[in-house]
Amino acid sequence: NSYNISYNLNGGTAGSNSPTSSTYDQVIAISRPTRSFSLSLINNTQGATIQGNNTTLNHTFTFEGWTATKLNKSEAVYGSTSSDLSTSWSSETENVGASNATTYYKNIGDLGSTVSLKANWEESYITLPSITNNNTLCLYSENANGTGNRYTSGSNYMLIGTNNSQTLYVYCLNSYPTFTLQNNVYLTYTSDSLTSLTSGTTITIKSIEDFIATVETSNGKTYKMVLYHANGLKEALGIVEPYLPRSVNLFTSRKSVVELGESITLFSYTNLLADPSVSSISYQWEVDRGNGFVTVPNATQSTYTYTADEQNLTWNWRLTVLF
Repeated sequence: NSYNISYNLNGGTAGSNSPTSSTYDQVIAISRPTRSFSLSLINNTQGATIQGNNTTLNHTFTFEGWTATKLNKSEAVYGSTSSDLSTSWSSETENVGASNATTYYKNIGDLGSTVSLKANWEESYITLPSITNNNTLCLYSENANGTGNRYTSGSNYMLIGTNNSQTLYVYCLNSYPTFTLQNNVYLTYTSDSLTSLTSGTTITIKSIEDFIATVETSNGKTYKMVLYHANGLKEALGIVEPYLPRSVNLFTSRKSVVELGESITLFSYTNLLADPSVSSISYQWEVDRGNGFVTVPNATQSTYTYTADEQNLTWNWRLTVLF
């Protein structure tokens, strides 16, 4: 009249109460597990400074509950106290036990068998501190020699898998890298009247903070653009595109002074495309002309261009993204 209990802590550490067996109708207490992550940053390159001189970044995961394999779906119950086990646990994919430090259970396994409990954790990341170097571009790398995946300062380092620690190295290139654009790229900041850099323009990458690259052209002008809008640039630099937290960022080519008849482009960057769980994305631009937002016909791309006139310069715009 007994059953066994096994645990897949998924990188975590068992709580104080983690029974490995129980008998029929016996109430058992199972404590919430814990999990932490430590990211070490090693600055082995002269001339580079890590913001705040942070060399160790720690993160504590949020427990999202147990899921079960070989659950006694017909009789398993649980509750927050040993005297009130009133909630049925009838689905193996249901997350159970996340809200209490200790949750009480009864009959979660079939007699003579083993029920397996898997700990589930929130999707997590650590934001990498900025790197400054007045002489060249610096990135974070998985290896001291710059091989493997690279990450930009200010980006989100994803805590994937069951590892509880990782080391990243500051890696500075020998000189500021150059890149010839393979497509037209809208600008998020410009030192002149340009709204985009055209395909074939050679740029020098002076710095990257999260997904915004500061670049310089051959005439000495400085611009800012979304790194991932330049086809092939992140691959050329070996950079991994982060995808958490899921976000959409909006930009406009509109300047502080606008002439009537001028084209204005609204454009967006979403890191959803880098998320392996997202298979498709749809866009819909909306406009508020003073009576609330309505959809803009045929405005279903990540960018939308309109011609400035006296009326639309006062309108508000927004973008709905579905995935």
